[in-house]
Amino acid sequence: MRSRALTAAFVLVAALAPVTATAAEPEWLAGSPSARVRAEIGARAKARAYLDERAAELDAVAIEWLEDKEISTADGRSIVRLQQSVDGVPVLGKGAVVRVGRSGDVSGLVLSVARDLTVSTVPTLSASDAAAALGAIFGSPMVAERASLVVSPLGAGALLWQLDVRDAPGGSRYWVDAHTGELFAQRSLAVHALGRVYTMNSLETPTPADVELIELDVASDPIHLNGWGGLLTVTNYAGGTSQGGFELEQTLVPSSGQDFLYDPPALATDPTDAFAQVNLYHHITSMKTFASHLGVSIDQPSWKLTAVANALEDGQPLDNAFFSPMGQDGTFAAPNLIAIGQGSQNDFAYDSDVFKHEFGHYLTDNAIGYNMSQLFFNEYGLSPHSGSIDEGIADYLACSDNDDAELGEASLQSLGGLRDLTDTSKKCPEDIMGEVHEDGEIAGSLAWSVRELLGKQLGDQVVWGAVSTLPTGGASFGDLGRGLITTAQELETDGQLNAMQVSQIQELVAERGLDECDHVIPLDAGESKTINVLGLDLLGQLFGASCAALQSQDFQFQGLFHFSHQPDASSSVLRFQVDATPTMGSGAPQFSIYARKGQHVGLSGGGGFSLPTPVDFDLQADVDAASGELVIDGAAFDPSAEYFFLIMNRGCPSLALSVTTSSDPVTTTTSSSSSTSGGGTTTSTTGAGGSGGGDGMVDDDVDDGCDCRAAGTEGESRSAVALALLGLAALVRRRRTR
Repeated sequence: MRSRALTAAFVLVAALAPVTATAAEPEWLAGSPSARVRAEIGARAKARAYLDERAAELDAVAIEWLEDKEISTADGRSIVRLQQSVDGVPVLGKGAVVRVGRSGDVSGLVLSVARDLTVSTVPTLSASDAAAALGAIFGSPMVAERASLVVSPLGAGALLWQLDVRDAPGGSRYWVDAHTGELFAQRSLAVHALGRVYTMNSLETPTPADVELIELDVASDPIHLNGWGGLLTVTNYAGGTSQGGFELEQTLVPSSGQDFLYDPPALATDPTDAFAQVNLYHHITSMKTFASHLGVSIDQPSWKLTAVANALEDGQPLDNAFFSPMGQDGTFAAPNLIAIGQGSQNDFAYDSDVFKHEFGHYLTDNAIGYNMSQLFFNEYGLSPHSGSIDEGIADYLACSDNDDAELGEASLQSLGGLRDLTDTSKKCPEDIMGEVHEDGEIAGSLAWSVRELLGKQLGDQVVWGAVSTLPTGGASFGDLGRGLITTAQELETDGQLNAMQVSQIQELVAERGLDECDHVIPLDAGESKTINVLGLDLLGQLFGASCAALQSQDFQFQGLFHFSHQPDASSSVLRFQVDATPTMGSGAPQFSIYARKGQHVGLSGGGGFSLPTPVDFDLQADVDAASGELVIDGAAFDPSAEYFFLIMNRGCPSLALSVTTSSDPVTTTTSSSSSTSGGGTTTSTTGAGGSGGGDGMVDDDVDDGCDCRAAGTEGESRSAVALALLGLAALVRRRRTR
């Protein structure tokens, strides 16, 4: 019987847990500082000394560190985040998070590093060369407004140019091989939310209230909606697009004296709406105050923010709102941008949940930077979970500041997408779909449950403490659960929480399944877990292609979780059993089971935009039925080894997959066989142990012009699939909210 991953013993052991070179999940370790560490002055110095002193134990002697961020919490703690680097070049998604308590002692460490990098950091191509190569790929000139070298952490590493280009709403980030010009991946820099404010919103508080506009710069002449000591500028849309760049204006002045007392316009769709601009300033500033209560000071140039009211797309309605670290150029230049759309029927600026949710993304991105987007992939394949957590936390921050558990009453509700944080029905892994807003409801509701248990002040502390320690590189929901528990335990040590409250938080984490919600989910014998995996019917709908056409080119979707099982020492056979239930689409289930001894099934994206596919495995079983199993026995079975499993969906319908393992002794077996129940066909194949390719990201854009029925190579077709994944996730969300 294995130990549960989130027990207090796991995260607060006195001795350092052993570290192996193959460890990939972030390592959550307890602090045990020496007199040398305690003698250091300042949290950053303590963190450096701590990592240096324990480098041998951590198998991190050769690891280089760049200072990244120091987060000071409201209760006097500090969290220092350090970025792994190679010759001063950052390694994507890898680093260390060191917690320093109020006593000045190091109290914990989250370590996520790549230990076997041999990459050279001298590029063959310049940044402009890489941008030119990118333009050649897409058939149009690309101008990188920001460019930097980074190292991919997969395999021995790869040197990439990270290019930020304003070619989509909020901009896009591309990673291009610094030697060959090959496009590794891209992601959207915009973090969107559906939404359309007053003191709360136009439905719940329809009567406008006169409030003080705090931190407004009233010394300027003329007075505009500028504040925060020069760090906030509220503007209005004047032209352009989010892709090509907004044209902005700032013409609004006080209605009388220093007061901006404008009534809502006769038409909510008025593109010059003064009320919307004032509303935007007020609610964004209220969240800055909330951030200060969390211990986050917004006082550096890197936090400079331009906010846009009544945003349109080339003069057409924009039924959305977004935050983007792509920022804004020109007269109102800033490294951060929040745009609030002027919708086709409603003004998104009339629901404060919209502003505050987007501010949540702005806050976590600048203070922490753990969100790797919906279509990130790492050594486990597709890993959208950090993006989902960030959506849920942005929901929580908005709702906590408004003291209202419902998000989007005046915006999402009419679209059937109201998010209620008191809804605790979703759990991991059975309710994870891969769409960040929907999956984020697990994180948001769990955070709200902690707030209900502890009250707003302590609840906010626990939630923000957990978020502050999330590792980069694709944090899991399990990381969030661990963060909540370790933060609560620290508050117990300080006398702010009691043992029962900590135990109740542990119970909440377990009830939502976050005690076992990492990239690999362990299974006991006879234990059952359910996961969802998308089908080819959904993909075909995006392109007008049939499922059969996609199957002919070997398309398949990966389950978002791997599984592991440690057999009983007396066992002579191991069975991994899968029951499939179609949830969307038509046709019979068709899926493949992959197994590997000793470590998780290795995946490769194959470079470019290709989807992750299994490349490192020992056995494969193809199942064309509603149920099947992969059996390991005879000479192939080692009862002392841990086995890992992954499921790929080859069929038309999306599936709910119920998985079970058993490893009881048997009297008769055949070597390395597989079988099915339910009359299907199963084949078992020994896998070839290749090395994984690709990078830790996949594309986050949609190419609406692709036609999957056109002739082309397999690589071209797979690229088209990856380009469509974001649209696919949106399609899933629309279907499930009907």
